Amino acid sequence: MKSLNTHLTGIVLIAIVSMLLAANSKETGKYYPTKIPNHLFPVPIDNRIGFIDSTGHIVINAIYENAQEFSEGYCAVRTNGRYGFINLNGQMVIEPIFDYATSFHEGLALVYVKDKPCFINEEGKFVINPHYKIMTRFYGGKSYVVTNTDNVGVIDKTGKLVIDTIYSHIDRFNAGLTIAYIRQPPTDKNDNKDHKPVIIDSLGNRLTEIGDYSEISGPYEKSFMASMEGKDDHSYSVILNAKGKIVRQLPSYEHFGFDPGIEGGIFLIYRDAVNSDNYDVYTNIQGKYIYGRRQTWAAKNFHENFAFCRNKKRDFILINKEGREIARFDDLHGEGFNNGRALAKKDGVWSIIDTTGTVRVKTPFKALHDVGIVGDYIFFEVKGYDLTADINPTYGFADLQGNPLPSPAFEYFDNRGFIHGLLRTWINNKVTLINTNGKIVWQEKEYGRDQTYDLNIDHMKRCYFSVSHDNTGHASPWGAPPQSINDDDSFPLSKLSVIVTPDDTVHLNKQFTGIKIYVANTTNDTIIFNAQDGVVYMKTQALNEKGQWQDIDFMPRSWCGNSYHSVALTGNRYWQLAMPRYHGCFKTKLRIELSYVNPVDTIDAKRNKLDGRSRDRDAELKTYSNQFEGSINPAQFWRREQYYPNGIMDPYDE
Repeated sequence: MKSLNTHLTGIVLIAIVSMLLAANSKETGKYYPTKIPNHLFPVPIDNRIGFIDSTGHIVINAIYENAQEFSEGYCAVRTNGRYGFINLNGQMVIEPIFDYATSFHEGLALVYVKDKPCFINEEGKFVINPHYKIMTRFYGGKSYVVTNTDNVGVIDKTGKLVIDTIYSHIDRFNAGLTIAYIRQPPTDKNDNKDHKPVIIDSLGNRLTEIGDYSEISGPYEKSFMASMEGKDDHSYSVILNAKGKIVRQLPSYEHFGFDPGIEGGIFLIYRDAVNSDNYDVYTNIQGKYIYGRRQTWAAKNFHENFAFCRNKKRDFILINKEGREIARFDDLHGEGFNNGRALAKKDGVWSIIDTTGTVRVKTPFKALHDVGIVGDYIFFEVKGYDLTADINPTYGFADLQGNPLPSPAFEYFDNRGFIHGLLRTWINNKVTLINTNGKIVWQEKEYGRDQTYDLNIDHMKRCYFSVSHDNTGHASPWGAPPQSINDDDSFPLSKLSVIVTPDDTVHLNKQFTGIKIYVANTTNDTIIFNAQDGVVYMKTQALNEKGQWQDIDFMPRSWCGNSYHSVALTGNRYWQLAMPRYHGCFKTKLRIELSYVNPVDTIDAKRNKLDGRSRDRDAELKTYSNQFEGSINPAQFWRREQYYPNGIMDPYDE
């Protein structure tokens, strides 16, 4: 096996040769002379990103460290740790000077200089400078901005504030209306800061006043539902029009305990029965009941003038706007109709139905993917979970006649469906692009057994040091097990220590080079660590440009209290862990920080006995590893990737 230096040198030489060849060719980055397509797809090739066309031919060489998708004729790419923009010819049209960059949208791209967001135009000129902590992409000519004091406002494409930064949150606009929240100072009744909702228009004009309503939901076809306090200290619900005026008051036993939808003037309302038997009702804006009362306990919002609601027998009933029952089904996929189609189950068969309740297509599928129908295709489950073998389900796709396309089964896919004729999937953890005929047009190559790369990323990693212990009952079963310290182990005596051995490498995820880390307890006492789902509070830090230690890992928040617990490392035991070896444009020093519970901080006699409970994090102590040389990219100091939780088994929200 070649040495790492030789391997990296080879990659650099290939990149340099590719760029020189591209520079001397008529069409930069081209492998073959043909007409430039109107869309290209980023794909990983030998730990770099290149671009293919819809037939799978490589159009732009794989010389980039990372890349976004093409949008409005440009693509943000990272080279030597910085982002710039290329065109469909592979020419660098905006120089790589940004820590991070997003795609062009409405003629502007959101880019970052250090951790400061700003906007550039297609010429690469700054049009909105970094005045705010956070800015969003433009939608409908508006960008939401957040100040350093966490106040929210809205700017236009010139950077001018159209809604002042006086709100704690502003919802998305719908038909020129939205709900904004104003942070209120603490009161005697509430020690925490309160947030009062108001309705505003696209110019920031308030249609309701602070304190009028405790809750507001909407807008729904320029209508809102709101909750307000009555004279008897009981809350009741009202319907507001587009001017913020009350058009109807609901009885006190009706309320909207969830987001109440409206379509075609029909509201779905959550209602409390006198005997505490909760049920849902449909009503129009004039107050006439359409359907529900005691018949419905799980209703869907109207979509395309029809709705599904579930009765106590667990049947799904299709109703129209007059509340007339049209058909009944055993089950429903999704929320309802989309382009006149819905997926429903009848007599154990998933079928495509129309708005008359007629079955148009019977499918052969026993289970569907959560997305159901996307565009012109149905996504279905080929094989389900195999918990005994720890195997994830696989999926396929079919046309709208229920005919499966002869494609290989895939574990994951882009839920947006086919983009410009290709579906991005993952088969055996390899990126695979499939066309609408089910044919693989491109697949990531298998990494060689001895072939690994340094990790080259542009974001902070979520903490990942997972450990286990024989008696915790909560620690990760796949975490690093505790091992006994032998006489020939050279750990520091009588202390808890973290030792990084940067020259002692391992393979991570069959693809990346890892560095061994040891957490050793050479005392005679048990040391307790707070943890989240088996992951201890242990993170990598690097020296920034100012010579200050700064985190490049972070521990995300979990909304599930069961995530938090404690683990222990008994005396004369150690954990062996591993971290990635990073590669970036910024050479620096790195170290590991580990937090643990203070042994002398006791609340009761059982404080230091391992019982699985989490301990007081404010009383934690910290220990640090040896420092070692490394390199990272600037965005690793500040950027956290957007993350979407997948339910109670994945309760992390950042």
